[in-house]
Amino acid sequence: MRYSEYAEKQVIQLLQPDFSFDISDRITVVCDLDQFKASEDKSVWLQKKERAPKYYEVYWDDEWIIDFADDVQPQIVYALFWQGFKKKYEAGRIHLNKFLTDLEKEQDITYLIEKQKKQEQAKDAMAGAFEVAADNKLLKNPEETQIAKEIATEIEKETGET
Repeated sequence: MRYSEYAEKQVIQLLQPDFSFDISDRITVVCDLDQFKASEDKSVWLQKKERAPKYYEVYWDDEWIIDFADDVQPQIVYALFWQGFKKKYEAGRIHLNKFLTDLEKEQDITYLIEKQKKQEQAKDAMAGAFEVAADNKLLKNPEETQIAKEIATEIEKETGET
């Protein structure tokens, strides 16, 4: 990650005076050349051949803030960072307090796990209901089958499964 490391040091050096704490573990800068293959993307190939400026993305606690080209002046990067930071902060996507960021990530993971469990339970319940109905010959005609399918569709919508 040769390109990213140098750019990250530059960005941290540019922004650190505005913070009362060390931001080196909060800021990540990634260059297109480090994350994409030149053989798979024409713009990256052009960057590698130095026919186009290198592009970088800046993240705060893994949340994208801005991207910029290496031919942009540091003052512009500074201004763009603070615009992006402000938008993400106001939207509640980032925090100055690292503990809050870590807590939010943990809650997001817990929420996703619970949602997946509920979807699986609903799906299993519907499969079981259709098996019981078929075994007991409760679905005697196509109209009943259609109604059962509509109910199943509504349950899937309610649980967020498509």
